[in-house]
Amino acid sequence: MSATTPGAGGPWANILEVATAIVSTMSWEETLNKIAEKMGSAMFAWSAGINSFDQERRLVTYEAYWCEGGSTEEDLAYIGNISSLDDRTDFKPIIEGRELVEWHVDDPGLSESDRELMKRWGLKSSLDAPLIYNDEVIGSAQIQETRYARKFTPIERSIFVQLCELASIGVHNAQENRARLETERRFAALAELGARLGAAQSPGEVATAVTAVVGSALPGSRVELGASAPQIGEAVVRRLGDTDLGEAAGPLPEEGAAVRLLVPVSLRGEPRALLSVSWVDAQRRVTEPEIEFARLVAAQVALGLGQEGFGGATA
Repeated sequence: MSATTPGAGGPWANILEVATAIVSTMSWEETLNKIAEKMGSAMFAWSAGINSFDQERRLVTYEAYWCEGGSTEEDLAYIGNISSLDDRTDFKPIIEGRELVEWHVDDPGLSESDRELMKRWGLKSSLDAPLIYNDEVIGSAQIQETRYARKFTPIERSIFVQLCELASIGVHNAQENRARLETERRFAALAELGARLGAAQSPGEVATAVTAVVGSALPGSRVELGASAPQIGEAVVRRLGDTDLGEAAGPLPEEGAAVRLLVPVSLRGEPRALLSVSWVDAQRRVTEPEIEFARLVAAQVALGLGQEGFGGATA
């Protein structure tokens, strides 16, 4: 069998393998890694990868990778890397132009920056395509070759497009499943917080309960319950790169943090405390469900603190 002729059982067998991965009940990471593996194997490629795309913030995140020869530590370390679409000329025709793009390291028309990127990873050829769901680009997929300069045939390109159509369903389903699990985790955290606040005997115990529960519901965050900030009337998100928006916008993140969610804790309109959740990742997006979760936490905390003073705690 030719190394460039995909499919021991024909193209439908390859597509079926990707479809099987899509309907699995694996985690987000496992699902995307399995889809990358099946796509790469189906196309007899050396490696395959999947990116997600945040349309609102124009960010591309490298989510999954598979390699016929096994993944190196450098390969695995790159998973989770976030790039701005505005800084990545190689992604623009795929994400914005919705094009099927074939790259070769020796292409005369390849930009020097893209050529250097291919050389960095030892790539001789790659085939990239957008992942589109409900007419929205939600990411991209690529197969890559390091062993030789591979010219993809029209049949191979057609099969890859079909695989990407299926993969887009898999990525969307994985995103929906991850969102559902995160919602369930936050509801469980609110229930746990309610029970712990009911047993709290002091403001210090209230703060300890809040920092522990919120920290577990929002992994990777630092949680603080501190003195009230009267100038903050509603939940705000501040970033280190923000310009000064005035006192009403709340303080910028402190040293060691890049993104900060601030939520006032008030009882009958009177400020009682300030809930702060911060992250070190400068590109961390604070979602609306996370903000609403923090608001619900603040409402519970206000009742737990009542009219008493406040001690403060962090996690």
